[in-house]
Amino acid sequence: MTELQRCLLCQKQEKLQKSHIIPKFAYSWHQKTGQGPLRGSTAPNKRIQDGYKDFLMCKNCENILSKWEKSFCENIFTPYQNNTDVSVFSYKDWLLKFSTSLSWRVLNIITPAVKLFQNDIQKASDIWRKFLLDEIPHPAEFQQHIILLDLIEKETFPIQTSFINRYLLTACDFDIFTNNKNNICTYTKIFKFIFIGIIATDNHRCWKINKINANHGRIATKHIYNNMPIELWKFIESKACLMQESSKKISTIQQKSITENISKNPKQYIESIGFKSALTDYQQHKDKQ
Repeated sequence: MTELQRCLLCQKQEKLQKSHIIPKFAYSWHQKTGQGPLRGSTAPNKRIQDGYKDFLMCKNCENILSKWEKSFCENIFTPYQNNTDVSVFSYKDWLLKFSTSLSWRVLNIITPAVKLFQNDIQKASDIWRKFLLDEIPHPAEFQQHIILLDLIEKETFPIQTSFINRYLLTACDFDIFTNNKNNICTYTKIFKFIFIGIIATDNHRCWKINKINANHGRIATKHIYNNMPIELWKFIESKACLMQESSKKISTIQQKSITENISKNPKQYIESIGFKSALTDYQQHKDKQ
């Protein structure tokens, strides 16, 4: 894209870059650690190499966001992806900036398809944009929350799909979550992390799990599923069901390709998060399949 257009962040007329919605470091980690190819629910026979991108920002704004991406990647993402024994992480002001940048990106991509809450959406987008540009000190009521996911090794509550762990640990996703009543938020999933950006809610107290503070704080994995709002859990389950249905559409050619890739380095596959999550799902649901 060579012509000048309005950058959605700084609002200046600039040459826009093709921006990642889910940062590139996530896909780089996935490839480097041999987790196997990513596939989307809408087109399961097409491998995902680099994630969804769109023209949102100028290069200068891209560079601003990349600093927060780097801090999150180094201090939380890589340590937790590689070692689930680490259950508590400390953070500084970069985490709220990073999470807000995700929510702002998702909102600007999906907003045209959302018919309800237009006033709230516009206000949240404006507040998040100003916060990212340091024009205001915090995003006010448009809070950010982070959820660190882990294997559900023992089913202590009914689960509607045999792909729950595969979705929880191996999927990248972004969407708008709403119950079409009084709650709407952005939903960004990066493998073992979910980021929630509150746009409107009738009960902030139901979002008890890991609110991100403006300056510093600690996040933990303890009781992650027990503290999750039930409607959000149902939303996550519906995403896992989509993954399950999508897996049935993988062609014979692609199935053969998957098997051949595994056979090239079976040890790496057995040690991967994908294998561990699939095995756990199978062990929990083998009598139901």
